[in-house]
Amino acid sequence: MSSYTDQTMVENVLQRSLTNEEEAIIESAIEAVGEAINAYTGRKWLDLGVLEASALSETKFFDGNGKRELFIDDFISISLVRFYDSLGNVTNTVPSTSYAYYPLNSNWKNSLFLRDRVFPNVRSGVEITGVFYTGEVPLDIQMATATLVGLFFASSRNVGDFKRESIEGYSYEILTGGEKTEQDKAIFDKIDYWRKVNI
Repeated sequence: MSSYTDQTMVENVLQRSLTNEEEAIIESAIEAVGEAINAYTGRKWLDLGVLEASALSETKFFDGNGKRELFIDDFISISLVRFYDSLGNVTNTVPSTSYAYYPLNSNWKNSLFLRDRVFPNVRSGVEITGVFYTGEVPLDIQMATATLVGLFFASSRNVGDFKRESIEGYSYEILTGGEKTEQDKAIFDKIDYWRKVNI
């Protein structure tokens, strides 16, 4: 799951309580927006309220590159590194004293640097077990998620592609499809800092 906000934050963005229909889909909306943020940034955070200490580890395989440094998915910690040959046989279990995590002085890391060897130049030749998250969800990601979910609920109440309507002295204005898209883009622009640079 990618649950980066909660109902209270969404209601604060909307400045109203959710309807029964909105409450019925709030978790799905939060998860969908969280997945969109993951895809946009190339990162994945722990769910709101989950601490790093309670995060579960998983095992992933990566292509080796024949170099001393290998960039992988963001991680908090690594517990096992193993190398495989082209036939899928384990060739080496790397001791934790033989590698360092980068970037230095950051809670989350995205590369392993080997001190005394190189990664095998084999497809799916590196097995890594660790906690693969960028860390606890930062406040700007929480706010972006709440705002996008709020925009989703606000726009679903307005139908049509018109901008202004006036009936017997009463008038109101809603966002057109293009303006909705611009608002979504503006929210994503605010979290550009978190976009992963592919190397």
